Amino acid sequence: MSRPGYGFRRSYSERRTKDGAVIVTRNQLMLLHGLLDRPKAAAVSYVDWVDASMPYLRRFERQPPASRLFKSILRLPDEWVTRTKTGRGWRCQLTLRGSSLLDGSLPAHVFGHGTYRGLRALGKSK
Repeated sequence: MSRPGYGFRRSYSERRTKDGAVIVTRNQLMLLHGLLDRPKAAAVSYVDWVDASMPYLRRFERQPPASRLFKSILRLPDEWVTRTKTGRGWRCQLTLRGSSLLDGSLPAHVFGHGTYRGLRALGKSK
């Protein structure tokens, strides 16, 4: 399935607060949790990755567009996910740093929400 505009990707690195916490967006968190659910924390394609992440995004909105997650994939820091070209697609796997961000051992600040303390504590934004 061809998705125009989603092929080009430049390298992104982590952003940090003054306190040293990693700044993460809500969409990036949903993507990381989606990868964590996959076997060996890896998705065989971007479509597989977004499909695994959509249930997390639906916890906060009724009918969120999948395009939002596809765009967020392109802005996900390389320290959190490794990407390997496989044929025409990309295989993506969660790194140890990305996993430690989710389990709380790496301090994180959710943009627009505050300190990350898990999905349950994130609550509804609307």
